[in-house]
Amino acid sequence: MEEADSGNSGYLVQPGRLIELDGLRLIGVGAVFAFHCCRVFAFGSWYVVDPDRSMAATVLATFLLQWMMPLLFAVAGSALCLSLRHRSVGQLLRERALRLLVPFFGLGLLLLGPFQIYIDRLSRGAFAGTFLEFYPQVFDGLDAFGGNFPWHGVHLWFLPVLFALTLLWLPLLRRRPGGSRLEQTAQRLRPLWILVISPLALTGADLLGEWVNPGFLRAMGGWTPFTYLVCLGLGAALVVAPKMRSAVRSATWIAVAIAAGTSSLDLLIRYAWRPPIGYASAAFVGVLLLRNVCAFAWVLALFGVAGRFFRRENGFVRYMTRAVLPLYILHQPVIVAVAHYGTTRWQALAELKLPVLAAASLASTLLLYEFSVRRIKLLRLAFGMRIEKRPRQPGSQAEPT
Repeated sequence: MEEADSGNSGYLVQPGRLIELDGLRLIGVGAVFAFHCCRVFAFGSWYVVDPDRSMAATVLATFLLQWMMPLLFAVAGSALCLSLRHRSVGQLLRERALRLLVPFFGLGLLLLGPFQIYIDRLSRGAFAGTFLEFYPQVFDGLDAFGGNFPWHGVHLWFLPVLFALTLLWLPLLRRRPGGSRLEQTAQRLRPLWILVISPLALTGADLLGEWVNPGFLRAMGGWTPFTYLVCLGLGAALVVAPKMRSAVRSATWIAVAIAAGTSSLDLLIRYAWRPPIGYASAAFVGVLLLRNVCAFAWVLALFGVAGRFFRRENGFVRYMTRAVLPLYILHQPVIVAVAHYGTTRWQALAELKLPVLAAASLASTLLLYEFSVRRIKLLRLAFGMRIEKRPRQPGSQAEPT
């Protein structure tokens, strides 16, 4: 292991990669997986819902929604900064396009998205037949507007949104003599100022999202792209400002306590107390502030915990880090299929079916990755994975004659 440079006090497993970010990425994707399993049994509508609903699944899904997507975008911001230390802007954009846009357009719009729309139509009784029979109808209008085409990519909306927000942050993150603009700004600010400004910026972004179009925008992971834009910058600041990283690590358990307290208070307001809150009222703004302080505290807490405990790479972390994007791409269609063809037809308590659904879906996703995506070059490209170059064997090249 090589210690990170520039005062990062982290551990680099290769240029441009911190082991703690690998751990955080796995935590974020694991939370998304658990969230989508809960959605099958939570109150509300989804692509497939079980006839047996569960308040426990609803509360757990809400808890995960408080922090999972802000965490993933913060991790993406940190990774973006590290990548720009070892790549040009052009190299980074080419890599991100292959990793993010190819899976979105190739899989999200043409295969995995239509499959989930198909399951949705089956479960609602709007269609009866096979997926091949349904597929010609995919191009009859846009989903959410009376049609079937999954223009949003279903769960893969994350990929183009991340690419677009990366483009917006590049002018501030591009390496220059003396450091990037964000790095120069972060170095001048005390960590306390960053800790105060960040939740206020998140709340302002949330209010902007409410003003623009709250219903549509919040369909993307429960938050809006404005919030994700701030989270990306927050993750970048955690890498470029060593003082900030040190402060976060020192205040890890304080952040954990604040995160747990604000999470509990938010859940109590939603599901126990249920006070009448008028739209755009002072109480409404207060609840939004609470929600954003909660998300911010969880991001800091998890970054701090990862910085303390994710200090060495092992075989499991190495394997899962390479698999994390394909697993993210595959997991929701697998959950939807297992739920529709399996657990929804089983007469049992939702609290019993939920772990069964999670275990079956996780096993199926891992098997699909291991025995198809990981081993077939074309699928690796489609899922945004790098093609591993095999070392050339000595003497394999023909001698010139």
